[in-house]
Amino acid sequence: MAGLYHKPPHLVNTSCVPVSTPGDLLRTHDGRHVPVESVRDAGETATVYNVRIEEYHTYFVGSPDWCFSLWVHNASYLPEEGPANSGPGRIRENAAQGAAWEQAVLNDLQATQTNVVQQITVRTPSGVRTRLDFLGNDVTGAVIATEAKSSATAPLTIRQTAAFPEIQRSGAIVVGAGKPPFVGGTQIPPETVIIRRP
Repeated sequence: MAGLYHKPPHLVNTSCVPVSTPGDLLRTHDGRHVPVESVRDAGETATVYNVRIEEYHTYFVGSPDWCFSLWVHNASYLPEEGPANSGPGRIRENAAQGAAWEQAVLNDLQATQTNVVQQITVRTPSGVRTRLDFLGNDVTGAVIATEAKSSATAPLTIRQTAAFPEIQRSGAIVVGAGKPPFVGGTQIPPETVIIRRP
């Protein structure tokens, strides 16, 4: 395995570090923990890429051809917070908190809007695709887009950061099948995406 990790592999017995050290345990795709045997400078320079995976923050890197795969996490914690505030337990907690908040927002929207649907993918005129948590109609029939963030610090994704201002200026179009009445091809007029937080 070559390269440095901007966000390190999920290490079992150490805090956040930029490079693995001998003895660190790495978790494989099948749940085994394998120790790092050695770390060395290969004396080579190579182009590397910082890949950011939207929506999925835990995934495996590797393949059968490599004879290994490692579980890695696109961590969003500060180094001093360490992986104790990350990892699978924290991911499950965040997912549960997010699902509960989305349900609370859905209940509220259904009391004040009609045609409320969840998880609609839209594309802006410049081609940015993003998923909206909710689309609905207010009492005048105007389309209302809502994003539910389950904490005061939950950030927008890169695509949301790019798309939301453009949706406000130019609108968007529903892509894919959509959900009635917001089926694929439905034009969403320019509007502010409302971000709901607890």
